[in-house]
Amino acid sequence: MARGLLRILKVDLLTDGSGNASATPALPTCELEGVEVILGTAASADVTVANMGRDVLNETSINASVFVPVHENGVTKLGAAISNSFAKVAWHGRGTITIANGGAGTTLSVLLYYR
Repeated sequence: MARGLLRILKVDLLTDGSGNASATPALPTCELEGVEVILGTAASADVTVANMGRDVLNETSINASVFVPVHENGVTKLGAAISNSFAKVAWHGRGTITIANGGAGTTLSVLLYYR
């Protein structure tokens, strides 16, 4: 079954004097396949990607560029989680990318892979 083209949204970030940065990327309603963090001049950072009030990715002390496939547990009709079901993450509209502890004035990029 064809699932459509894999698309990528790249968000470049520059941390402030306290090592923090944020962005609010907008994607169409889609399935998020993964998140890639590319450290530019940042030696390490804490990265959170959120959408619709839930964290899609929440990683601390990332010290090398990394790709993280994202998934969540599916749920039954009654709302009970199905362990290890690895459902795709639905994304709707604007989300947030938050960087902490990235070092003052450093750069990094967050790439969102979606269909």
